[in-house]
Amino acid sequence: MVSFLEATLDCYIPDVDTQTGEQLVNDAHQMCPFSKATRDNITVTLNLLLDS
Repeated sequence: MVSFLEATLDCYIPDVDTQTGEQLVNDAHQMCPFSKATRDNITVTLNLLLDS
């Protein structure tokens, strides 16, 4: 049996522009100990949620 593990992270940062929000989310993902531990082992999707 083959199984795959994936993670989707929905990140909401109020009152931030798209470029800054994307940079913050990507930087946090690079520094996060859990992200480092699973890097190249699971697929991670990062979503920046914006105010409408």
